[in-house]
Amino acid sequence: NSSYKLQGKFATFDLLPRGINAVKASLDIQPKAVKAIYNDKTASDNFIASSLTILDVSVKFKDLYGDKLQAFTRAELVEYDYFPQPTPALYVSIKGKLVSHYFVDLFSETDQLFVMVRKMKAYLSYEESGEWDATGSEFPHLLIICASDKLETKLRKRLTPLLLDAGPDIKVFTTTVSELLSADSLIKVY
Repeated sequence: NSSYKLQGKFATFDLLPRGINAVKASLDIQPKAVKAIYNDKTASDNFIASSLTILDVSVKFKDLYGDKLQAFTRAELVEYDYFPQPTPALYVSIKGKLVSHYFVDLFSETDQLFVMVRKMKAYLSYEESGEWDATGSEFPHLLIICASDKLETKLRKRLTPLLLDAGPDIKVFTTTVSELLSADSLIKVY
């Protein structure tokens, strides 16, 4: 769309059925993920912006941790039934002497605060359910990436009372997109 150039936005596209079939044939991609690709043509501008930010975050993690990193997007997690619903935007595993796991979520200015809080409550309920125990690993830390400092401050205020009641296994970290993308290191790997 020519208006993108005036707005300084990146070009976006979606695949037609023939392109989706070519992707299916050339990549090892899960059937549910392929099905999700069909819905890309109706994606909102907010969804596209969020997806591009998640890509930027993934690239930043890969730059910092290289081969120690495994990252899975929401589309890649649909095949696994032990992830919380709704699934995180990104699941990250970083190998060191210990393996660290993170559920990563991105919240923009257009997201309602109650939706963010409800998602955190869902993570807390999921942790209490013990479903993650089937993986044989520690419950992942929660990394919440906010679009702005103002949003991060509001979210922290709402989450503080909620997290006081949470168990010791729940660790929540917040940051902003700009802080994360400009960081030289994010997580200490042991």
